[in-house]
Amino acid sequence: VDEVSRALFAGCRGEVPLGALIELLAAHHGVDAGALGDAAMPVVREAIGRGILYAAY
Repeated sequence: VDEVSRALFAGCRGEVPLGALIELLAAHHGVDAGALGDAAMPVVREAIGRGILYAAY
């Protein structure tokens, strides 16, 4: 797991929407938020599938 993934998982506490968290991380790391979101979603889905994260509805 890379630094951005660790930061993303650390921020997934149910307090900040995932999209906002991705935008914050993208701004901090100087990358495009859309590209980061596209890269992050498979990792997030896998974490949900494994029970590491829970989907908020």
